Amino acid sequence: MPKFIVQPLEENTLLPAGDYPAVITKAAVGLVQNGKHTGCEKMELHWRVADQNTIRDNLIWAPSMHWKLTRFVEATRVGKVGQEVELTPENVVKLSCIVTLIQEEVDGKNGKITVNRISAYKPGTMDDFLSDD
Repeated sequence: MPKFIVQPLEENTLLPAGDYPAVITKAAVGLVQNGKHTGCEKMELHWRVADQNTIRDNLIWAPSMHWKLTRFVEATRVGKVGQEVELTPENVVKLSCIVTLIQEEVDGKNGKITVNRISAYKPGTMDDFLSDD
């Protein structure tokens, strides 16, 4: 039987709503399993936000979600309006931008919990973020 050393779990702290620098640390493709976009392709992104929290967000390839794909592409500077771009896990990891976080109440294992959710992508880097202060 394999053995392993138990590691402490990384705890996310709730960040106040606002704009934060973020970088994609992991990406995976799959299909939406439920809801109105069932069967559509998606890419799950793991964002490291403000070098503190990891927040997951999905890009979904559905006509009603093209606005989000466009904002992502423009904010991360991987394309411009009118260009065809291909997003893969390999070419999105390490992309960065400024993300707008909100706080949202969701159902947790033991009742309602408040979590951060990404509500917008904006062009920018850590340097841009720090220079606004």
